[in-house]
Amino acid sequence: ATTIYSLMMEAFEEYRAAVPPSSALDETIDSVREALQNGQGAAILMEDARPTAMVRYEIEGETIHFFRLSVAPSRRRRGYAKQLIKWVEHLAVSKGLNYAKCKVRQSVQNNVMMYENMGYEIVDQELVVRPGGTVKTLHLEKKLGV
Repeated sequence: ATTIYSLMMEAFEEYRAAVPPSSALDETIDSVREALQNGQGAAILMEDARPTAMVRYEIEGETIHFFRLSVAPSRRRRGYAKQLIKWVEHLAVSKGLNYAKCKVRQSVQNNVMMYENMGYEIVDQELVVRPGGTVKTLHLEKKLGV
């Protein structure tokens, strides 16, 4: 939980000034630990024996939902996010699941493009109202095993 939390904080720090700031920044080591104890999963990618990227996920019905995909800023642009997404998809297929889903801020076009390039389609959008402001999110989905 500590490693997952640390990677998440490092990766999401750039969204502290966003309006509203990312809800990832509201999490604590304890909230991550509790989520893991209550059925969420996580994967950590290592580079040179150093935790470099991570993704969290949960399984619901025939779908794996992944979220908080985090890559240490100093180690970005090396394909680690895509590796973790492919790992999540492989896990889902191995468990007989049919869909992978995630949400992304509409304003973060690099992320939207990465998901679309990996076969994800925008299936819905949502206006999330938080105390610090409102954010448009896109719901993306990929049919697996096709």
